[in-house]
Amino acid sequence: GAEVAVPAPASPAALASPMARRGIVGSPASYHLIDAELALLYSFRQGVFLHATSNGSSTDGDRVLSGKALDELCAWLDFLADVLPNPDARAGVALLGDVARNARANGALEHSVWDVAIRARGLGGLPAKAGEDPTAYWRLCTTYTCGLWALFHLSVAGVAARPKPKPPRQGEAFLSAENRSSISPGAALQRVRGFVEFFFGCESCAAHFLEVFDGCQFGRCDLDSADGQGVALWL
Repeated sequence: GAEVAVPAPASPAALASPMARRGIVGSPASYHLIDAELALLYSFRQGVFLHATSNGSSTDGDRVLSGKALDELCAWLDFLADVLPNPDARAGVALLGDVARNARANGALEHSVWDVAIRARGLGGLPAKAGEDPTAYWRLCTTYTCGLWALFHLSVAGVAARPKPKPPRQGEAFLSAENRSSISPGAALQRVRGFVEFFFGCESCAAHFLEVFDGCQFGRCDLDSADGQGVALWL
């Protein structure tokens, strides 16, 4: 899809006004994008190791992520590196995806390795410190959950809005802005499910979502995987 122009994050002082916090100043669409990226940045610190286990072979008791949780992290990062509208954010997520995949090739992702990868890393113009405490950086949202659902909707809707992949002309790279992937809206929804299962810290919220999703409630199992509008509306 088309690239989205993203304004630089405002300073905490600039966001002090309730009018600005409610999106009265600037573009609401761009502010939703910033909130989504902010939730993602915060999740890198707060959510990735929720299903980690203790590394018995480590002298410092480092936690590790492995198995299905690490597989889901790799899939989630690859998905976002493909669908996020902000190219700077896509590039940043892709680098973290490399870290996760390299660790998986060696058996597990150690918390210390992940911490080094994210410690000084911002996202899409957001500073690294916003990932430690996002409070002062929200634009339209005021909570992590709000920003996270903005990320989910933005990702699924972005996939739904893409034109069908076109064959490249001779000498033209296939992975253009329009043809970065052929992932379906239904597959995008599965990535959201994976995140909620492994990386969302509200246990009761995650349990309720998984019950609804896996129980085919509200017609989820009747959705056409290619029906982007229907998938986005279900979410």
